[in-house]
Amino acid sequence: MTITAQGATVATIPVTLTVTAAANLQVAPATLTFNYQTSDASAPASQSVQITSGSAGTTLNWSATPTSTGSWLQVTPPRGSTPATFTVSVNPTGLSAGTYNGSLLIASGGASNSPQTMNVTLTVTAAALPQISTVVNGASLAPTVAVPGEIITINGTAMGPAAGVSGTVDSQNFLSTTVSDVRVLFDGVAAPILWASATQINAVVPYEIANRVSTRMTVQNQNQTSQALELKVSDVAPGLFTVAMTGSGQGAILNQNGSVNSATNPERRGNVIVLYGTGQGQTTQPGMTGLVLGNSLRYPVATVTVTIGGQPAEVLYAGSLPGAVSGSLQVNARIPQTLTATGPVAVEVRVGGTPSQAGVTVAIQ
Repeated sequence: MTITAQGATVATIPVTLTVTAAANLQVAPATLTFNYQTSDASAPASQSVQITSGSAGTTLNWSATPTSTGSWLQVTPPRGSTPATFTVSVNPTGLSAGTYNGSLLIASGGASNSPQTMNVTLTVTAAALPQISTVVNGASLAPTVAVPGEIITINGTAMGPAAGVSGTVDSQNFLSTTVSDVRVLFDGVAAPILWASATQINAVVPYEIANRVSTRMTVQNQNQTSQALELKVSDVAPGLFTVAMTGSGQGAILNQNGSVNSATNPERRGNVIVLYGTGQGQTTQPGMTGLVLGNSLRYPVATVTVTIGGQPAEVLYAGSLPGAVSGSLQVNARIPQTLTATGPVAVEVRVGGTPSQAGVTVAIQ
Protein backbone atom coordinates (compact mmCIF):
# COMPACT_ATOMS: atom_id res chain seq x y z
CA MET A 1 0.00 0.00 0.00
CA THR A 2 1.22 3.51 -0.87
CA ILE A 3 0.10 6.36 1.40
CA THR A 4 0.42 9.98 0.24
CA ALA A 5 -0.45 13.25 1.95
CA GLN A 6 0.15 16.93 0.95
CA GLY A 7 3.37 18.13 2.39
CA ALA A 8 4.34 14.68 3.62
CA THR A 9 6.68 12.03 2.45
CA VAL A 10 5.11 9.18 0.57
CA ALA A 11 4.90 6.00 2.74
CA THR A 12 4.93 2.49 1.32
CA ILE A 13 3.69 -0.49 3.37
CA PRO A 14 4.49 -3.95 1.97
CA VAL A 15 1.64 -6.53 2.25
CA THR A 16 2.12 -10.30 1.76
CA LEU A 17 -0.71 -12.81 1.27
CA THR A 18 0.24 -16.46 1.71
CA VAL A 19 -2.26 -18.99 0.35
CA THR A 20 -1.91 -22.59 1.63
CA ALA A 21 -3.92 -25.70 0.88
CA ALA A 22 -6.46 -26.69 3.55
CA ALA A 23 -5.42 -29.62 5.78
CA ASN A 24 -6.89 -33.00 4.90
CA LEU A 25 -7.81 -35.89 7.17
CA GLN A 26 -5.86 -38.99 6.23
CA VAL A 27 -7.26 -42.24 7.66
CA ALA A 28 -5.72 -45.69 7.23
CA PRO A 29 -6.90 -48.30 6.59
CA ALA A 30 -9.93 -47.24 4.58
CA THR A 31 -12.16 -50.15 5.66
CA LEU A 32 -12.21 -52.80 8.40
CA THR A 33 -13.38 -56.44 8.39
CA PHE A 34 -13.95 -58.71 11.42
CA ASN A 35 -14.75 -62.43 11.45
CA TYR A 36 -16.27 -64.38 14.35
CA GLN A 37 -17.46 -67.95 14.84
CA THR A 38 -20.01 -68.58 17.56
CA SER A 39 -17.80 -71.32 19.05
CA ASP A 40 -14.90 -68.89 19.58
CA ALA A 41 -13.96 -68.34 23.20
CA SER A 42 -13.51 -64.57 22.75
CA ALA A 43 -14.42 -61.72 20.44
CA PRO A 44 -12.24 -60.97 17.40
CA ALA A 45 -9.05 -59.04 18.12
CA SER A 46 -9.41 -55.26 17.97
CA GLN A 47 -7.86 -53.33 15.05
CA SER A 48 -5.98 -50.04 14.98
CA VAL A 49 -6.68 -47.02 12.76
CA GLN A 50 -4.16 -44.23 12.15
CA ILE A 51 -5.33 -40.67 11.58
CA THR A 52 -3.14 -37.72 10.47
CA SER A 53 -3.64 -34.19 9.11
CA GLY A 54 -1.63 -34.75 5.91
CA SER A 55 0.28 -31.49 6.47
CA ALA A 56 3.47 -31.22 8.44
CA GLY A 57 3.04 -29.11 11.55
CA THR A 58 -0.74 -28.99 11.25
CA THR A 59 -2.85 -30.38 14.08
CA LEU A 60 -6.49 -31.25 13.64
CA ASN A 61 -9.03 -32.12 16.30
CA TRP A 62 -11.15 -35.11 15.28
CA SER A 63 -13.98 -37.35 16.47
CA ALA A 64 -14.97 -40.89 15.48
CA THR A 65 -18.61 -41.91 15.91
CA PRO A 66 -19.60 -45.59 15.44
CA THR A 67 -22.94 -46.64 13.98
CA SER A 68 -24.17 -50.25 14.04
CA THR A 69 -27.44 -52.07 14.60
CA GLY A 70 -27.29 -53.49 18.10
CA SER A 71 -24.28 -51.33 19.05
CA TRP A 72 -21.75 -54.08 18.31
CA LEU A 73 -19.20 -51.54 17.00
CA GLN A 74 -17.00 -49.63 19.47
CA VAL A 75 -14.20 -47.02 19.25
CA THR A 76 -11.51 -46.13 21.81
CA PRO A 77 -10.83 -43.22 22.25
CA PRO A 78 -13.73 -41.54 20.44
CA ARG A 79 -11.90 -38.23 19.90
CA GLY A 80 -8.43 -36.67 19.90
CA SER A 81 -5.97 -34.63 17.84
CA THR A 82 -3.68 -35.60 14.99
CA PRO A 83 -1.48 -37.52 14.66
CA ALA A 84 -3.21 -40.32 16.58
CA THR A 85 -4.19 -43.99 16.63
CA PHE A 86 -7.57 -45.21 17.79
CA THR A 87 -8.83 -48.78 18.33
CA VAL A 88 -11.89 -50.34 16.75
CA SER A 89 -13.44 -53.40 18.40
CA VAL A 90 -16.60 -55.45 18.05
CA ASN A 91 -18.84 -57.23 20.55
CA PRO A 92 -20.64 -60.12 18.79
CA THR A 93 -22.48 -61.34 21.90
CA GLY A 94 -26.03 -62.31 21.01
CA LEU A 95 -25.55 -62.00 17.25
CA SER A 96 -26.73 -64.88 15.09
CA ALA A 97 -24.90 -66.06 11.99
CA GLY A 98 -24.85 -63.45 9.23
CA THR A 99 -23.07 -60.39 7.84
CA TYR A 100 -23.37 -57.11 9.75
CA ASN A 101 -22.46 -53.72 8.30
CA GLY A 102 -21.47 -50.75 10.43
CA SER A 103 -19.60 -47.48 9.91
CA LEU A 104 -17.41 -44.88 11.56
CA LEU A 105 -18.07 -41.17 10.93
CA ILE A 106 -14.70 -39.42 11.27
CA ALA A 107 -15.00 -35.63 11.41
CA SER A 108 -12.76 -32.57 11.90
CA GLY A 109 -13.84 -28.93 11.67
CA GLY A 110 -10.44 -27.87 10.30
CA ALA A 111 -10.23 -30.38 7.47
CA SER A 112 -11.38 -29.74 3.91
CA ASN A 113 -12.41 -33.37 3.40
CA SER A 114 -14.44 -33.79 6.58
CA PRO A 115 -16.39 -35.84 7.41
CA GLN A 116 -15.19 -39.23 6.20
CA THR A 117 -17.03 -42.54 6.47
CA MET A 118 -15.21 -45.81 7.17
CA ASN A 119 -17.18 -48.98 6.47
CA VAL A 120 -16.86 -51.84 8.98
CA THR A 121 -18.03 -55.40 8.25
CA LEU A 122 -18.57 -58.14 10.84
CA THR A 123 -19.17 -61.69 9.59
CA VAL A 124 -20.60 -64.13 12.13
CA THR A 125 -20.60 -67.84 11.28
CA ALA A 126 -22.27 -70.66 13.18
CA ALA A 127 -20.11 -73.15 15.05
CA ALA A 128 -19.19 -76.20 13.02
CA LEU A 129 -21.24 -79.31 13.74
CA PRO A 130 -19.33 -81.75 15.99
CA GLN A 131 -18.27 -84.88 14.12
CA ILE A 132 -17.49 -88.20 15.86
CA SER A 133 -15.02 -90.43 14.03
CA THR A 134 -14.11 -93.17 16.55
CA VAL A 135 -14.81 -94.25 20.13
CA VAL A 136 -12.09 -96.30 21.81
CA ASN A 137 -11.28 -97.70 25.24
CA GLY A 138 -9.34 -94.95 27.02
CA ALA A 139 -6.63 -97.42 28.09
CA SER A 140 -6.25 -99.88 25.21
CA LEU A 141 -7.25 -97.36 22.48
CA ALA A 142 -9.06 -100.25 20.80
CA PRO A 143 -12.54 -99.69 19.31
CA THR A 144 -14.97 -100.36 22.10
CA VAL A 145 -18.52 -101.09 23.04
CA ALA A 146 -20.13 -99.03 25.79
CA VAL A 147 -19.43 -100.43 29.25
CA PRO A 148 -20.85 -98.79 32.40
CA GLY A 149 -18.07 -96.80 34.07
CA GLU A 150 -15.60 -97.29 31.21
CA ILE A 151 -13.18 -94.47 30.50
CA ILE A 152 -13.38 -93.81 26.76
CA THR A 153 -11.65 -91.60 24.23
CA ILE A 154 -13.81 -89.96 21.56
CA ASN A 155 -11.99 -88.77 18.42
CA GLY A 156 -13.48 -86.35 15.92
CA THR A 157 -13.63 -82.72 14.83
CA ALA A 158 -15.24 -79.50 16.11
CA MET A 159 -16.05 -81.22 19.41
CA GLY A 160 -14.66 -78.56 21.77
CA PRO A 161 -12.14 -75.75 22.25
CA ALA A 162 -8.96 -75.72 20.17
CA ALA A 163 -6.89 -75.76 23.34
CA GLY A 164 -7.89 -78.73 25.50
CA VAL A 165 -9.62 -78.11 28.84
CA SER A 166 -9.58 -80.48 31.82
CA GLY A 167 -12.67 -81.42 33.78
CA THR A 168 -13.12 -80.27 37.35
CA VAL A 169 -14.37 -81.92 40.55
CA ASP A 170 -17.10 -80.23 42.56
CA SER A 171 -17.49 -79.97 46.32
CA GLN A 172 -19.38 -83.30 46.38
CA ASN A 173 -16.48 -85.09 44.64
CA PHE A 174 -18.26 -85.48 41.31
CA LEU A 175 -16.47 -84.91 38.02
CA SER A 176 -18.03 -82.20 35.85
CA THR A 177 -20.31 -83.18 32.97
CA THR A 178 -19.91 -79.84 31.18
CA VAL A 179 -16.46 -78.58 30.21
CA SER A 180 -16.12 -75.37 28.19
CA ASP A 181 -19.68 -75.78 26.81
CA VAL A 182 -18.95 -79.40 25.82
CA ARG A 183 -21.25 -82.28 26.84
CA VAL A 184 -21.32 -85.99 26.01
CA LEU A 185 -24.69 -87.69 26.29
CA PHE A 186 -25.65 -91.38 26.39
CA ASP A 187 -29.38 -91.68 25.76
CA GLY A 188 -29.61 -88.17 27.21
CA VAL A 189 -27.56 -88.99 30.32
CA ALA A 190 -24.56 -86.65 30.71
CA ALA A 191 -21.16 -88.33 30.94
CA PRO A 192 -18.39 -87.07 33.24
CA ILE A 193 -15.63 -85.41 31.19
CA LEU A 194 -11.94 -85.72 32.00
CA TRP A 195 -10.68 -83.71 29.01
CA ALA A 196 -12.27 -81.90 26.09
CA SER A 197 -10.75 -80.44 22.94
CA ALA A 198 -11.72 -79.97 19.31
CA THR A 199 -10.40 -83.37 18.26
CA GLN A 200 -10.50 -85.50 21.43
CA ILE A 201 -12.73 -86.00 24.45
CA ASN A 202 -11.94 -88.30 27.36
CA ALA A 203 -15.13 -89.22 29.19
CA VAL A 204 -16.68 -91.86 31.45
CA VAL A 205 -19.63 -93.94 30.26
CA PRO A 206 -22.54 -93.40 32.70
CA TYR A 207 -23.50 -96.38 34.85
CA GLU A 208 -27.13 -95.62 33.98
CA ILE A 209 -26.78 -97.48 30.65
CA ALA A 210 -26.32 -100.83 32.43
CA ASN A 211 -28.59 -103.66 31.22
CA ARG A 212 -29.39 -101.92 27.94
CA VAL A 213 -28.78 -103.56 24.57
CA SER A 214 -27.42 -100.39 22.98
CA THR A 215 -27.04 -96.68 23.64
CA ARG A 216 -27.00 -93.58 21.44
CA MET A 217 -24.10 -91.23 22.11
CA THR A 218 -23.96 -87.59 21.03
CA VAL A 219 -21.47 -84.76 21.55
CA GLN A 220 -22.66 -81.21 22.13
CA ASN A 221 -20.43 -78.17 21.59
CA GLN A 222 -21.66 -74.59 21.75
CA ASN A 223 -25.28 -75.76 21.38
CA GLN A 224 -24.37 -77.72 18.25
CA THR A 225 -25.10 -81.46 18.47
CA SER A 226 -23.40 -84.24 16.54
CA GLN A 227 -25.24 -87.03 14.84
CA ALA A 228 -25.98 -89.86 17.25
CA LEU A 229 -23.60 -92.82 17.27
CA GLU A 230 -25.19 -96.09 18.35
CA LEU A 231 -22.96 -98.27 20.51
CA LYS A 232 -23.59 -101.78 21.70
CA VAL A 233 -23.70 -102.06 25.49
CA SER A 234 -21.60 -104.77 27.16
CA ASP A 235 -20.90 -105.79 30.74
CA VAL A 236 -17.10 -105.60 30.42
CA ALA A 237 -14.37 -104.57 27.96
CA PRO A 238 -11.13 -104.37 29.97
CA GLY A 239 -8.13 -102.35 28.82
CA LEU A 240 -4.74 -101.63 30.42
CA PHE A 241 -3.04 -98.24 30.42
CA THR A 242 0.46 -98.07 28.96
CA VAL A 243 3.35 -95.68 29.56
CA ALA A 244 3.36 -94.37 26.00
CA MET A 245 -0.45 -94.07 26.02
CA THR A 246 -0.58 -96.00 22.76
CA GLY A 247 -2.31 -99.11 24.09
CA SER A 248 0.74 -101.34 23.68
CA GLY A 249 4.29 -101.78 24.98
CA GLN A 250 5.39 -101.10 28.53
CA GLY A 251 2.36 -101.05 30.81
CA ALA A 252 1.69 -98.23 33.26
CA ILE A 253 2.80 -100.44 36.14
CA LEU A 254 4.27 -99.85 39.59
CA ASN A 255 6.75 -102.15 41.29
CA GLN A 256 6.22 -103.44 44.82
CA ASN A 257 8.27 -100.53 46.26
CA GLY A 258 6.09 -97.98 44.45
CA SER A 259 8.61 -97.14 41.73
CA VAL A 260 7.67 -97.17 38.05
CA ASN A 261 8.29 -100.46 36.32
CA SER A 262 10.52 -100.11 33.25
CA ALA A 263 13.29 -101.81 31.30
CA THR A 264 15.81 -100.06 33.57
CA ASN A 265 13.78 -100.77 36.71
CA PRO A 266 12.37 -104.32 36.35
CA GLU A 267 10.62 -106.23 39.12
CA ARG A 268 11.67 -109.57 40.68
CA ARG A 269 9.69 -112.79 40.50
CA GLY A 270 7.56 -113.28 43.59
CA ASN A 271 7.04 -109.53 44.08
CA VAL A 272 3.78 -107.66 43.56
CA ILE A 273 3.08 -105.28 40.68
CA VAL A 274 0.24 -102.77 40.34
CA LEU A 275 -1.61 -102.45 37.01
CA TYR A 276 -4.12 -99.79 35.98
CA GLY A 277 -7.01 -100.07 33.58
CA THR A 278 -10.69 -99.51 32.91
CA GLY A 279 -13.68 -101.31 31.41
CA GLN A 280 -14.37 -103.68 34.31
CA GLY A 281 -18.05 -102.76 34.36
CA GLN A 282 -20.40 -102.69 37.31
CA THR A 283 -19.10 -102.99 40.88
CA THR A 284 -20.38 -104.82 43.96
CA GLN A 285 -21.42 -101.52 45.49
CA PRO A 286 -23.12 -100.04 42.41
CA GLY A 287 -21.00 -97.43 40.66
CA MET A 288 -22.01 -93.78 40.86
CA THR A 289 -21.46 -91.86 37.65
CA GLY A 290 -18.64 -89.34 37.98
CA LEU A 291 -17.90 -89.93 41.65
CA VAL A 292 -14.23 -89.52 42.56
CA LEU A 293 -13.69 -92.25 45.12
CA GLY A 294 -11.88 -91.96 48.42
CA ASN A 295 -11.18 -94.94 50.64
CA SER A 296 -14.61 -96.48 50.12
CA LEU A 297 -13.37 -99.25 47.83
CA ARG A 298 -15.54 -100.91 45.20
CA TYR A 299 -14.89 -104.23 43.51
CA PRO A 300 -15.87 -105.51 40.05
CA VAL A 301 -18.87 -107.83 39.95
CA ALA A 302 -17.06 -109.99 37.36
CA THR A 303 -14.07 -112.09 38.41
CA VAL A 304 -10.63 -110.59 37.68
CA THR A 305 -7.67 -112.82 36.77
CA VAL A 306 -4.13 -112.01 35.63
CA THR A 307 -1.55 -113.88 33.59
CA ILE A 308 2.11 -112.86 33.33
CA GLY A 309 4.21 -114.52 30.67
CA GLY A 310 1.28 -116.84 30.06
CA GLN A 311 1.28 -118.09 33.68
CA PRO A 312 -1.53 -117.43 36.18
CA ALA A 313 -0.62 -114.75 38.71
CA GLU A 314 -2.05 -114.41 42.20
CA VAL A 315 -4.47 -111.45 42.36
CA LEU A 316 -4.21 -109.72 45.74
CA TYR A 317 -6.53 -106.83 44.92
CA ALA A 318 -8.81 -105.79 42.08
CA GLY A 319 -11.01 -102.77 42.59
CA SER A 320 -11.36 -99.04 42.57
CA LEU A 321 -8.42 -96.64 42.55
CA PRO A 322 -8.57 -94.20 45.51
CA GLY A 323 -8.54 -90.58 44.30
CA ALA A 324 -9.67 -91.52 40.78
CA VAL A 325 -13.06 -91.34 39.11
CA SER A 326 -15.37 -94.36 39.35
CA GLY A 327 -14.53 -96.67 36.47
CA SER A 328 -10.78 -96.63 37.07
CA LEU A 329 -9.38 -100.08 37.88
CA GLN A 330 -6.38 -101.06 40.01
CA VAL A 331 -5.09 -104.65 40.05
CA ASN A 332 -2.34 -105.88 42.37
CA ALA A 333 -0.83 -109.18 41.20
CA ARG A 334 2.14 -111.28 42.26
CA ILE A 335 4.67 -112.31 39.61
CA PRO A 336 4.81 -116.13 39.54
CA GLN A 337 7.93 -117.60 41.15
CA THR A 338 7.99 -120.20 38.40
CA LEU A 339 8.30 -117.60 35.65
CA THR A 340 11.57 -118.08 33.73
CA ALA A 341 11.23 -115.27 31.19
CA THR A 342 12.94 -111.94 31.78
CA GLY A 343 12.85 -108.53 30.11
CA PRO A 344 9.54 -107.36 28.65
CA VAL A 345 7.01 -110.09 29.44
CA ALA A 346 3.38 -110.12 28.29
CA VAL A 347 0.80 -109.26 30.94
CA GLU A 348 -2.95 -109.70 30.59
CA VAL A 349 -5.95 -108.97 32.78
CA ARG A 350 -9.23 -110.81 32.26
CA VAL A 351 -12.53 -109.56 33.62
CA GLY A 352 -15.30 -112.11 33.50
CA GLY A 353 -13.20 -114.07 31.02
CA THR A 354 -12.75 -111.13 28.61
CA PRO A 355 -9.07 -110.28 28.09
CA SER A 356 -7.38 -106.90 28.00
CA GLN A 357 -5.58 -105.94 24.80
CA ALA A 358 -2.56 -107.92 23.60
CA GLY A 359 0.90 -106.37 23.44
CA VAL A 360 1.15 -104.93 26.97
CA THR A 361 4.35 -105.89 28.82
CA VAL A 362 5.92 -105.77 32.27
CA ALA A 363 9.69 -105.67 32.83
CA ILE A 364 10.91 -108.73 34.81
CA GLN A 365 14.44 -109.38 36.06
